[in-house]
Amino acid sequence: MKFGRDGGGGRWSTVLVAVVVALVVAAACNGGDGTGSDRDEDRGAGGNTGCDAEGCACSFEDPCGGPVVCGAGCVEENDPGIPSAGAAGAAPGGDTGSGGSAGDTGEEPEFVYGVDKAATLARAGLSDPDALVPHEGNLIADIPGHTYRDLDVAGWVDIQADGVTLENVRIRVGSALREKWDPPTQAGIWNYGRPSTFRNVEIAPTHPSVDTYGILGSNYEAYDVSVRDCVDAIQVNTNTGPIRVYGGLLDRILWYADDPRQSDGSHSDAIQIIGGSGHLIRGSVIRVGAGPAARTQDGVHAGSFGIIISPGSIGPVADVTVERVWFEGGGYSHFKLGQGGHGPVTPLRILECRFEQYTDNPVIHGTAASIDAAEIVGNTGPGGIPLPADQIWADGN
Repeated sequence: MKFGRDGGGGRWSTVLVAVVVALVVAAACNGGDGTGSDRDEDRGAGGNTGCDAEGCACSFEDPCGGPVVCGAGCVEENDPGIPSAGAAGAAPGGDTGSGGSAGDTGEEPEFVYGVDKAATLARAGLSDPDALVPHEGNLIADIPGHTYRDLDVAGWVDIQADGVTLENVRIRVGSALREKWDPPTQAGIWNYGRPSTFRNVEIAPTHPSVDTYGILGSNYEAYDVSVRDCVDAIQVNTNTGPIRVYGGLLDRILWYADDPRQSDGSHSDAIQIIGGSGHLIRGSVIRVGAGPAARTQDGVHAGSFGIIISPGSIGPVADVTVERVWFEGGGYSHFKLGQGGHGPVTPLRILECRFEQYTDNPVIHGTAASIDAAEIVGNTGPGGIPLPADQIWADGN
């Protein structure tokens, strides 16, 4: 381990016409709601990257006449299947608004992520709740390069085109599951590895259960996103590009004793990374819940890990930076490093994080090879004290 401070420390008539036209267009843009059945193919099947006139409740034409879809979007009537993950190695989606695009530092000129916790929490989630327009059913985001904004989505969001942005969107997920997944699963955002941007999105499930996840996929940027009441808030389960998470709040991670995906109860985490490289988590607040001691009934807020890196079936993990993140709550450990037969995660940087509570195990916990190869610098414990050496543990697993 590379020690730093840790380890040892116009006219009126024209105007009137324009206003009427604008109102008509706005009504068209904000319509298009519909409901649909969930007819997915199996999990590994390739599907259409969008839906045609028979498969959608709205058309591809954009009456807004620009790159922004003002509260529109297709709602599935006949789900054509799970789309393919997109081109491997594609860069994360850009953004039509201010505050950065793929490949920049992610920092807004007026705000540096990870410095002010109260400001981070105030920015997390919806930027304008009063602007939201109800959207029934699931939202199929299938228009390349468009921004879907100011929506209150009753179901989930399927990202079925590249370069989609969600902005000021609440996602309630609903009660339906993708039955062809094994086991059946629901998620707030199904990203499938398509380049995407999420800004001021709130994922707040109305029917949270052992099958509820927040964001599934990879190859996206997330700014000031709030996710709560999920088994995993963020899970990187495709390998087409990195995730880059700036600010936001991941909260109330759920645990269940009877979890069909595990033999010993939910392995519930704020962020789980099982493949890919170039991932960045900066300036977020992560609250896993009360920890194992609170696991007296199903659905309690008692997650296992804040961040777990566990290279698995989609390949190794490399080049991960976790910087200026606040970790709160209990759990087995705040940061768990595995190898999964792929060798240590390198480079790995854990920089200037705040571990505001100690956990059952040391707050940073992993294999000796991963710990030794990591750059662990400037982290602090409760009260801002330098993180003690005994809170960084190589356990051989």
